[in-house]
Amino acid sequence: MGNVINDYIYIFHNSTLYIFLYILIQILLFILNTIGNNKYVQNFFFKLTKKIKKFYNYYMKSAHYNDISKKIEISQKKIEKYNKIIDENKKKNKHLNEYDLMILNGKYTRKVLKEEKILNELIKIINNENKNNYFTKISDTILLFLYSKNILIRHIKTQIYVVIIFLILNYFVNNELRESCLKIHSHLKFKNNFKIIPS
Repeated sequence: MGNVINDYIYIFHNSTLYIFLYILIQILLFILNTIGNNKYVQNFFFKLTKKIKKFYNYYMKSAHYNDISKKIEISQKKIEKYNKIIDENKKKNKHLNEYDLMILNGKYTRKVLKEEKILNELIKIINNENKNNYFTKISDTILLFLYSKNILIRHIKTQIYVVIIFLILNYFVNNELRESCLKIHSHLKFKNNFKIIPS
């Protein structure tokens, strides 16, 4: 039996297609937000972005800048270590009053304060170095935008994704690329049986 040719032409308005895309993107964004809000996934992406920045700074910045960055990392690790010791002392010595705990942890508290002072000075130097660094500013802005939990920003992200996908689909349908890029796996080609018309 030969191939059956379908003579029906299905017409979609741009607005109808936009609504379908909007629903699809909302579902995809819900899935992505569920995955993205997972603390392990967030930690992975923060570590990845940190490594990318480190790699960029290593090859694009001066040796002085990289030395300061290393000192900042060392200082942050020291603060974390001392805070951990202070917390462990508090847990082990719950029977002691506040004054005794202050005396017990005084040494580490002074070390934390000293390291925080050093850290703040180093961060000021780095911020001065980064004043004209557009890569850092742009990457930080993108990260803030992507990881923001603000409802308005999330809604704007959704709209941007919908518009981008809609424009890509519209471009491929209305240009010569549609024959090679958009095919339905049957006896019919997308361009012959489906038309998208302006609303």
